[in-house]
Amino acid sequence: MEATHPFLAGQVVEEACYSSNVTGRSTTVCPNAQTQQTGPGSGVSCPLSSCWHGTHVAGIAAGDGGGAGVAFSGVAKGEQIMAVQVFSKFTSSSDCGSATPCVLSWTSDYIAGLERVYTVRGTRNISSANLSLGGGLFTSSCDGDPTKPIIDNLRSAGIATAIAAGNNGSTNSVSSPGCISSAISVGATTKTDVVASYSNMAPFVSVLAPGSSIISSVVGGGYGSASGTSMATPHVAGAWAVLKQAAPAATVDQILSALQTTGLPITDTRSGTVKPKIRVDQALSALLPTIGALSPNQGATGAEVSVTINGSGFMAGSTVSFSGTGVTASKVTLVSATQLAVQVTIASTATSGTRDVTVMNPNGGRGTLAGGFTVTGGASTPVTVSSVTPNQGSQGTAVSVTINGSGFAAGAMVSLGGTGLTVNNVSVNSSTQLTATLTIAGGASLGARDVTVTSSGGGSATLTGGFTVTNGAEPATLTLAYNGKLRDRVGQSETALGPDGTLDATLSATLSASGGRTITALRLESNWPTWPGAWLTNSPGTGHWVLAVAPTLDGAVVNAPASLAVNLPVADGASFVVFAADYLNGEFSPGNTLTLTATFSDGSTAVGTTKVP
Repeated sequence: MEATHPFLAGQVVEEACYSSNVTGRSTTVCPNAQTQQTGPGSGVSCPLSSCWHGTHVAGIAAGDGGGAGVAFSGVAKGEQIMAVQVFSKFTSSSDCGSATPCVLSWTSDYIAGLERVYTVRGTRNISSANLSLGGGLFTSSCDGDPTKPIIDNLRSAGIATAIAAGNNGSTNSVSSPGCISSAISVGATTKTDVVASYSNMAPFVSVLAPGSSIISSVVGGGYGSASGTSMATPHVAGAWAVLKQAAPAATVDQILSALQTTGLPITDTRSGTVKPKIRVDQALSALLPTIGALSPNQGATGAEVSVTINGSGFMAGSTVSFSGTGVTASKVTLVSATQLAVQVTIASTATSGTRDVTVMNPNGGRGTLAGGFTVTGGASTPVTVSSVTPNQGSQGTAVSVTINGSGFAAGAMVSLGGTGLTVNNVSVNSSTQLTATLTIAGGASLGARDVTVTSSGGGSATLTGGFTVTNGAEPATLTLAYNGKLRDRVGQSETALGPDGTLDATLSATLSASGGRTITALRLESNWPTWPGAWLTNSPGTGHWVLAVAPTLDGAVVNAPASLAVNLPVADGASFVVFAADYLNGEFSPGNTLTLTATFSDGSTAVGTTKVP
């Protein structure tokens, strides 16, 4: 590899060479003319014309275009690189064919290279090893390959081994060592998201990545275009570095799962095999927690406050912290992947003002809400809003509502998001209840509105979507029935709208509503205590798996192809069917409660529940 290339300048921090002398077949290309060399300069490109490969691959993974003065960069630009040269100069026509000499790699040499990676793992923070090489074809995992033990050792140390699937154009086999089950095997796609004709594919390929006409660095300081699974593999190695930096404690399994479940499903038209093409931004979201809001979002000095943190990507073992001093979190309880319950202790000496709130997952991924919590003076009482009754009203009416919560005091004010609503006659009955009159204009937009209570001392709390404006039609009801696992309509990700070979949980819902309704969104939830789950129709980017909808058990799925949204008219008394993949083979266990929430075009909702028999 050309470490002095402007695209890679200053990034190569470790080098090694393993190249064999075999009488009549190969000679070493290590700079010291020996079969092994470590240290600066040992990983340089070999002197043959075909030795541009390593420089090209390294640039795809980590090249920095900014420093080189070009308009493109590698996936993990500027990351440090360990260059290991594992090729030899082969001189035998039985190895090379008619074009001698050629460069090939002995299995023992690339095993030695991987073992060197394992050796330096204590002094270098290595995320992945890239092997853009291979040979032969295997229709199933080749775990008898001698490379497997070192790949397993690296994986146990949190280091992934990304290996090219091969360029034979096979639709049911993969080259060695990419066929090893613990390797991350990589197939190639074109720029139009089609599996490349040259790419080997098989059901056990791990992921896909771009591999056609990839421009990157080549020896001599220039740039060139190349195609192959060799070019796809460093896309994955670079992605691994990005994700490992964001979630440093994430395991190989966790990062692979994030890439697979958030990847774009690509169907190999040659065989029908479906595999995910990596999407780094969405995989990043799957590994990192996000914080939407805290309720209550303030507390007085000297107080202990029970706080609910809403967001996404929370995990068992997540921790919570606040910026500054004097505010500590304890008893962090995972309610679901979207909610944490936290006991917050505010010292009497804590400084008043806003604090940033951070959630850190066990994988090292963290999310921060700037100014998400406010410390008030000791005389203030935190405000919370827990419910609004009734929680909906129709256009052109005035509705008297009761708002429950805490911290209410004389002078409190109520406001609702959006336009077309005015609030009058606010009366504080107690510290936990107030009443108000909501006047809804005839042209007020339909849908959910946030309800905010602001205390006379300035503290406030918001109940997201606490009140809904409807068109005045009679409230709808849903009757829900669990049918069992009867059909295969969805897969295991937020965008997997299509069969995956595993039967889905199937439920029938019957609507009771005068004049019928048009459904615009559906959410199914299971209360399985081990891992409560949720499935959505509008699922891309939410971290939840897709919920497919059809008019009948065998009718066509009505989800939109890209957004997966629905726009389904349902008559009064008519039924429809939903399909959900089982997360961990337990979400639909006997006794679990299932809840289906339907949102209609007028902004109103209806909820149906049932138990798994």
